[in-house]
Amino acid sequence: MKRVKEILKKHDWHLMGKWKQPIFLLGNTTGAVLDIRFGNALPFVPTCYMNFDHRQFLPTVDFQNNVAESRKEFERDAIGTMHRLKEEIARDNAALNEFAPKTLDTATIKKYINLIAPKSRQWYEIMIADGALALIYPMTLPKTFELQGKTYSAESLLPEVALPKKLFPMIEEHWHLLEMAAKLRNKKSIDDDLARHVAQYSWMNSLCWWDEPFDAEYYRNAVAIAAKRDPAQELQQEHEARRVRYAHAEVVLADLKEKYPKAWECIDIIRELTDAKEDNWDAASLAGVRMRPLFKDIARAHGLSYHQFLQLSPTEMIAFFERGSLPVAIDILNERIKHHLVINHQEYGQMILAGADVQPCEQYVVKTPPALTELKGTPVWKGHVTGMVRCIIAPSDVGAMQDGEILVCPMSDPDYMPAIRKAVAIVADQGGLLCHAAIVARELQIPCIVGTEYATKIFKDGDLVEVDAKNGIVKKI
Repeated sequence: MKRVKEILKKHDWHLMGKWKQPIFLLGNTTGAVLDIRFGNALPFVPTCYMNFDHRQFLPTVDFQNNVAESRKEFERDAIGTMHRLKEEIARDNAALNEFAPKTLDTATIKKYINLIAPKSRQWYEIMIADGALALIYPMTLPKTFELQGKTYSAESLLPEVALPKKLFPMIEEHWHLLEMAAKLRNKKSIDDDLARHVAQYSWMNSLCWWDEPFDAEYYRNAVAIAAKRDPAQELQQEHEARRVRYAHAEVVLADLKEKYPKAWECIDIIRELTDAKEDNWDAASLAGVRMRPLFKDIARAHGLSYHQFLQLSPTEMIAFFERGSLPVAIDILNERIKHHLVINHQEYGQMILAGADVQPCEQYVVKTPPALTELKGTPVWKGHVTGMVRCIIAPSDVGAMQDGEILVCPMSDPDYMPAIRKAVAIVADQGGLLCHAAIVARELQIPCIVGTEYATKIFKDGDLVEVDAKNGIVKKI
């Protein structure tokens, strides 16, 4: 406890994001980020990495230094660096996707840990690449320039053309759901379609191994709701909007490539890494869903729930399989579910605090928000709207979102999709060019600003705010 407090006091902390993970996964995450054995396309690591009640932090100076070092790599060999990172991800995804044991023992759990670790390390590599590209890209263009008869700035161009090259699962899943809804509306059976849908997409509710995968009942209800609208027309409109958006982007990109090839190269890398980032963590999510029944069976055999059992750290999990009994008390596992702090340090290794020991550490990590009514962030899809705020701090709050509100959140993930589809704008504390909110906003053409840092602290439910997603400004009216 004393050493942890000393480390916390020593640093100013940069918040990377918030994901609800069990200790087994986040213990792996915090260790792997520091270990270039699991990814060295960008061989830069922080001094330490921490998960504090599902929020992920690292020292601000380390993150800034890692971004600066990554910038040098991209400036030296942008295409080569991008390909090295993509090749790492593809290679390790292939190995992880093949891993589907029938039972778990010491050897398989060790292999699983080593297969998951690269996903965390490579996620961090993409994050520092994101930071580096955000610095490089504006330098490749003049302040204003003309493409296809329209005047742009670097900021206004990016959301219009930095579109993913592939169709993301979250969009594909929604389209399949609308197809089922159209069949249901026409009084046709969807039983077979529903079974295939569950098999193909249920993992999307368990990206970080915490929540149960979606089941047939969940999707049947979602289909029934969509069927009350005109799903066939909705699907046609979305297909056409996407076709038009991509056709326009390709024409503008062709002009950009001819006039400003370095800017085109930078945007193309952003697009490639957007797809790679999705592939990277999807593989980890799918593996978690495949393994979930095995963990449940073992937990049940020892009188535990899945969530209790997954509160073992990777080292403790190995010890469990070696000994055949829990290496820590059940009370400690329960405390970790409520509150935890897991920190991995290059010198001191992994340290875990739980329960009452965690809360006093909050003062050293969480920044007091400034007294502001206006915030600046990174615009990722254009637009200018005014509306009422709805703060969604966790996926459990998504049901409170109303049509036409402005979604204010720490960051987004697929759990937030029902709220995102109701939002007239998105404002997020965290995120950059490659974050989930940015990807979804560009796909759905929702005005969006990310990286505001304090939006969820400054703005409250019911506040009337103006979102200027051209200039990256959100302010209370």
